[in-house]
Amino acid sequence: MHVPLGGALLMPLVAAILLATPREDRRTWAAACLLQGAILLGGLIAAAAGEDDGLAIQFLVDAEVIAAHETAAHWFLAAAAATLVAFGVGFAGREMVRRRRAAAAALLLGLLTAGLGARAGHLGGQLVFEHGAVEAHQQGSPPPGG
Repeated sequence: MHVPLGGALLMPLVAAILLATPREDRRTWAAACLLQGAILLGGLIAAAAGEDDGLAIQFLVDAEVIAAHETAAHWFLAAAAATLVAFGVGFAGREMVRRRRAAAAALLLGLLTAGLGARAGHLGGQLVFEHGAVEAHQQGSPPPGG
């Protein structure tokens, strides 16, 4: 999940640049859409991998701790999708006013996404470093329930 989080921290800067220096060039907007799409795709892949990890750690870590991380990750994905929509509106927009509004929305949503990603990452770190989730992947550890 590190790559989607790192990208999410970068995207508000991309949106701020698009807002400060309006671009009529659709390639710039397309690049922003592709980057945000990669963040969303990476988050979805990480969420799928997290489902598998959740099964491996369910006997080691309190269910509430796992659920908090999952919920934070789902909020991150929702915000990342909304940010992609905002960049998509800018890409599809023909008028500069619409593109500026899309850039402003992408900036705000990007900041929200970055914050939610930081929260999900923090909770994931707690799972590993404070609650012992790493033990499920260490060699020689007993199988879950055993």
